[in-house]
Amino acid sequence: MTYPKLNDTVINEVNKLTEMEREKHYAFCHELLWYGIDAVAHAHLMRMAKKNLSDRKLSLGELIDRYGLAFGENYTNITIKADSIVSDGIFLPQHKVLIKKFSLFNRDYLNRVWYADWKDKEYAEELIRRKWEPNDLEDKDLVLAGERFGKDMWLSCVKGFNQYKNGYRIEEIPKQPKDITILGEKLIKYYSKIVAGANQND
Repeated sequence: MTYPKLNDTVINEVNKLTEMEREKHYAFCHELLWYGIDAVAHAHLMRMAKKNLSDRKLSLGELIDRYGLAFGENYTNITIKADSIVSDGIFLPQHKVLIKKFSLFNRDYLNRVWYADWKDKEYAEELIRRKWEPNDLEDKDLVLAGERFGKDMWLSCVKGFNQYKNGYRIEEIPKQPKDITILGEKLIKYYSKIVAGANQND
């Protein structure tokens, strides 16, 4: 699958932000760079697993090796190597690549399911509480549910970004600078296409 490319100017603007600059902008950092990109990773891996179920170009072992997947490591469900996502043509901010691994269906996501604007909470909670195993990536229903999880999580992040970008007095979150909000909106446009599975020519 060939995903849309992100403008080099946007890439540079995101990567030049320091840790302090990122973290002081709650909507941008918490909703997009943290949970939002995690959602993209879920949707992408499950889409690749779904594709592999139909064309069988890779064995299960080869799929696991390609994405550096590990199961039940350090109390996580699935971990995926960040550079494997980049290799598939998806932009990740440099600080996310340096983390090296993403944890999928992490128990931490229960907070989003319970408290964010998430329509169907029951199936999502089941996926998080599930003890994922390699063979689950050959279960079509589970893979489709996992892809849906990534899409629903992304939608909750977009809604969260729009809720918090102008500040949120109840939690004392200040309004974001306009340039950070515009940068966030560019990332939303880009990642929304990826989560939806759009090809470069779409």
